[in-house]
Amino acid sequence: MVGNDGTTLDLSALDRRKPRPDRFEEDIKKIVERNVFEEHPWVKIPQSLCVLWPKDDAVHTLIWEIHEKDRSFGSTNLMRLLNLGEFTTPAANRYRIAQLVAYPIGSGSFADEAISLAAKGLALSHPEEAVGNLVRAGFDHIAPRRDVLITLAGYTDAQLDQHYNKLVSLLSAAARSPPLDEPYLRALNRLVPYVNRPFDPLEYRKITESPPESDDHLQRFTYLRKEGIHNQEISDETLIPMLSEGLNHKDANVVEQTMLALIEYSGAIAVNEFMGMPNRYPLRPLNQVPSLKQSLIDRFRAAQPQDHYNLVTEYSKPVTNGDTSSDSNKLTENLTIAVPIRFGALQVLCRFWPNDPDIHTLIWQHQADDLSATSAQMLRLLNTGKFDTIEANNYRISKLDAYVNESGPEGDMVTTMAARGLALTHPQEAIPILIQTWTKHEKSRADVLITLSGYSRSQLEPYKRTLLPLTSVPRDSLPFNEEIQAALDRLIAIVSE
Repeated sequence: MVGNDGTTLDLSALDRRKPRPDRFEEDIKKIVERNVFEEHPWVKIPQSLCVLWPKDDAVHTLIWEIHEKDRSFGSTNLMRLLNLGEFTTPAANRYRIAQLVAYPIGSGSFADEAISLAAKGLALSHPEEAVGNLVRAGFDHIAPRRDVLITLAGYTDAQLDQHYNKLVSLLSAAARSPPLDEPYLRALNRLVPYVNRPFDPLEYRKITESPPESDDHLQRFTYLRKEGIHNQEISDETLIPMLSEGLNHKDANVVEQTMLALIEYSGAIAVNEFMGMPNRYPLRPLNQVPSLKQSLIDRFRAAQPQDHYNLVTEYSKPVTNGDTSSDSNKLTENLTIAVPIRFGALQVLCRFWPNDPDIHTLIWQHQADDLSATSAQMLRLLNTGKFDTIEANNYRISKLDAYVNESGPEGDMVTTMAARGLALTHPQEAIPILIQTWTKHEKSRADVLITLSGYSRSQLEPYKRTLLPLTSVPRDSLPFNEEIQAALDRLIAIVSE
């Protein structure tokens, strides 16, 4: 077999293979029906072989040879062949897992297709090491979310438990979009009862069991960050003194782990809120930590915009080929994530001292000093802090105006957060851009609807003619959520009078 670059592949191992006479017509029909590949010189023979001899070692070897010899044979074609041949080898699954996290948010249709193919392939064997990356991919990428959730639905509760909190956020994101089809609904019907079961805390080691000797301080405070602050079984009476100790510790590494604990905890609650999920973390009274507010303000003012803490976490190791060496069997490696000190400190301050004028001032200082401060970050701080000032509302309105024609995840996120923030005060001047956002952004439509339904009849009176056709939207095009349906009923009642 000759590729487009003139290289050849040895098919001698397959010479004696022929379609089975008793199923010849059925086999050929399969090949025709599954011909979903791009035009490519390598494709026609391998796809036929995968259909006729699934799970065959010689076919599996051939696929990797094609991938190695012809770099124009991309990842999507490779995964189509692996899926078509029902290959569940370690090499095939490692490649699929790597594809789940190979693309940043907003990478486009090619990334969406690759993630969908990876998820479908992993559904053949449900390897446990893929769960975390499946959840992450489903959260970050909207288009392939259906295939990710269908695959996750095939895992056992025990396999999902380690990723429970992130799965809650993923399902909340899915719940805010209309169901696509029966397989997707079946997946939701499997997973939603799982995440809504009575909370059963994991059997964590108690924080007080860590030896108090100085050699173990870093270990104790690393545990505090990773598990202790999130653990329902660790009381506030135990936790708050330890946070105070960590913030004032002589070891800078201990201070950093304590700050990261505060930042990650506040961030986890913010994500749950953004996704519209009930908070499943213990509600810690962190405003009772002695001098915490002033300490965070001081850290904000002392830090430069580029200053950050290093958060070390695990991620799945990228796999680029079919290598089955011992090194490639290591599925996780340490990844260091830079957590900005200023934004992190503000995140905690907004969470535990809402509507504080000093913190409000710091938010605008952060925007002025840090050119990398994004619209989403600013809106998150303003919403978390429940700031309803004229300045905050003008910022939200300006972002709706700036992103009303911006498609993709960033536009959806910014318009959603801006609409939610405007629900704090319902300013009259925001109504026209909210209506325009309704027509442009399907993903934020539910939040715009809820915000508009909170306006008074007199406020909406000038816009009744514009709103009337919008309220005729089919109910099944909106998330099936009591709050959203009630908001639509209220808006219909107002504009129909």
